[in-house]
Amino acid sequence: MPLNDPCILVIFGASGDLASRKLIPSMYEMHVMGQLHPATVVLGTARREKTDDAWRDELKPWVAKSARGFDEAKWNEFAKRIFYIAGDGTKAEF
Repeated sequence: MPLNDPCILVIFGASGDLASRKLIPSMYEMHVMGQLHPATVVLGTARREKTDDAWRDELKPWVAKSARGFDEAKWNEFAKRIFYIAGDGTKAEF
């Protein structure tokens, strides 16, 4: 299967249930299967202030629980692709 082009996947409402239980575990599985371009990254945004590492720490247990065959080393590789920025999408000064 050919790789997709590199991209930035932006998840609005990143602190929500859909991102934690479905989107990030699915992206992790794609990473493990080699289906993500090496330059593809995930950028989450939501209103709460947090760091990239804080969001990664919140996601890890969900991925471990939801993804097939969780591997700590593969998670650490994938987590380097995950970033977070706080902002309110209803305001122009995001």
